Amino acid sequence: MSLKEKTQSLFANAFGYPATHTIQAPGRVNLIGEHTDYNGGHVFPAAISVGTYGAIAPRDDQEIRTYSANFPEAGIQLIALNDIALRQYDTWIKYLRGVITEMAKFGYPVTKGFDLAIVGDMPTASGLSSSASLEMLLINMLADLMGYEIDKLTIVKMGQAVENDYLGLKTGIMDQFAVAFGEDEQAIFLDTNTLEYEMVPAEFGE
Repeated sequence: MSLKEKTQSLFANAFGYPATHTIQAPGRVNLIGEHTDYNGGHVFPAAISVGTYGAIAPRDDQEIRTYSANFPEAGIQLIALNDIALRQYDTWIKYLRGVITEMAKFGYPVTKGFDLAIVGDMPTASGLSSSASLEMLLINMLADLMGYEIDKLTIVKMGQAVENDYLGLKTGIMDQFAVAFGEDEQAIFLDTNTLEYEMVPAEFGE
């Protein structure tokens, strides 16, 4: 069973009906330029094949139900669409609350509830940017759900705002940029000051 099929099955088992949207966002590695990201400078990241899958479907109310295969002990978590303040005890849910908060600030409010299942196949805190992968996944899924067309760079800036403004972390834009703009067998030579970039062929094999 593919990870996409696993995610769809997870959603159906958790909520009792099929998802309407299934999306994947990759993780990333950085080849050159550690710590120049948030200090300004050039970096050389690449998207990788492992990442995060999500399945989602709209609801007719303001309730959000979520389930993550990576945190099965939490079970199905319930939050209200208007209750998105940061909780110190939140696990991955803090990123969902942050995404909803920052999307509204950028002029793309989430106005209806939804059911959501998440599956990731990369370890957290592994240096592969699981948080940026999750942010890009959530923003793209919620944009699709709400019928918004948002350009990639704006989505990247929303993801960075989740980290900087909502979570209060000092992070740069490289992770979200690499996840959103990454292509097969390509690395990204990125100037984090100007956001000018160039795709560079990079064959990693297995």
